[in-house]
Amino acid sequence: MGIFLVVFFGIIFGTYLVTPIYEATARILIHMNPQQQLILFNDLVTPAPTNISLRINPANNLIEISRSKSIAEKIVKTFGLDRPKETQGARESIKNFLSSVLLSPITLMQKLGLLRKKKPDYLSEAVEKFMEDMEDIQLQEDTEIINLVIWAEDPKLASDIANTMAELLVEKLKEMTQTEAGTAYEFTKQQLKIANQSLQEAEEALMSFKNKERIAFLDEEKEIKLNRLNELEAEYHVVSVDLREIQQELLYQEEGSVSDIVIKKNPIIYDLATRVNELESELASVRQKFTEEHPVFISLKAEISENKDKLNKEIKSTVNALNARKNALKDEISVLKRELVQIAEKEIELTRLMRNIETNEERFMTLKNKLLELEVQKVTNMSEFDIQIIDAAHIPEGASPDKPIWPLNIAVGLFASIIIGLGFAFFAEYWNDSLKTNKEIEEHLELPVLGSIPDIRKKGTVKG
Repeated sequence: MGIFLVVFFGIIFGTYLVTPIYEATARILIHMNPQQQLILFNDLVTPAPTNISLRINPANNLIEISRSKSIAEKIVKTFGLDRPKETQGARESIKNFLSSVLLSPITLMQKLGLLRKKKPDYLSEAVEKFMEDMEDIQLQEDTEIINLVIWAEDPKLASDIANTMAELLVEKLKEMTQTEAGTAYEFTKQQLKIANQSLQEAEEALMSFKNKERIAFLDEEKEIKLNRLNELEAEYHVVSVDLREIQQELLYQEEGSVSDIVIKKNPIIYDLATRVNELESELASVRQKFTEEHPVFISLKAEISENKDKLNKEIKSTVNALNARKNALKDEISVLKRELVQIAEKEIELTRLMRNIETNEERFMTLKNKLLELEVQKVTNMSEFDIQIIDAAHIPEGASPDKPIWPLNIAVGLFASIIIGLGFAFFAEYWNDSLKTNKEIEEHLELPVLGSIPDIRKKGTVKG
């Protein structure tokens, strides 16, 4: 009976020392995509890969990833599983006491310097322990569903770890199965930044050129100069024609005679020519009355000569004035033409700068539209595998711990106590060589039994 009680209460005490833990399960579905991805843009259709790696069940790979050290470290650091417990109950105190008793020889040897005391590495120990618990992550039979089973002392902590781990696995698989659209997206994004910078530089160059050359009034300035050039060229043509006609008339006329063309061009010449004609008419009349030596005749002739000199001087002065005006017009026309050439050069530079802006703007908009397409493509693009969380881990409030299972342990304790008690009694009886009956005494000693003393117990006493 004593053995039965020792074993039974030993199992009960051991069950009490086991820290209650809760089980949280998150379920993940992973499956292969169809051979052709969803068509969103005709120029971005890409067939899904068909290599031999698709024959491998992706769920098995995901299970191994979940058991990796990198995942374990992230979980441990995220939830602070490497930090010692701040508060300890009676259970933990008893466990620590038993642990110190069992390890007291080692502690003594460390104090004596026979063993080197290792500095505790809580992170490595927590990661290693967490990786050992990952053995419960299994693939559900005949399905593509993975059960992420997490054990923890707190129900909320167990659920949070399971859900966080499921999210990490989803992100990890998406990262590992990044498609060409994702790579193209990043490349286009970088090119868009470059195109945007080029566009800004082109706009700044155009603005600087306009401010420097006052391009805002370029069209008005060009129009004014063109109108002025037309006026000067028309005047230059008139002056050239007049000068040419006068020069031709002077070649074929006697000195002092003036053509009607020359007279019409200058009123002074007109007056002088009229006066010369009047004097010549008067001289012809005087010649009929007087001789050439007569004072009247001589006076008229002298006056005619004087007026002809004035007329010739005025004609030469007119010719010189026309030549000067012609040269001035020619110089002004040359200056205007040079200015118009400069304006044309400015217009060419302006056109080049504006074309540069248009080119950069067109490139920028093309890349921007392509980036938007690739962004949608990146999100909706079908990779080799598709993964989704079908059931998030959740433990309702007030739920009982999943371990230890007290009814089961009590039943096992009873059964084990009975078995061990019976076994101990059997072996005790089997190995007991004492003589218990008269027959056994006569057989072993070969002597007759004369009598026996009965076993008399008093009330309230216990047989020793």
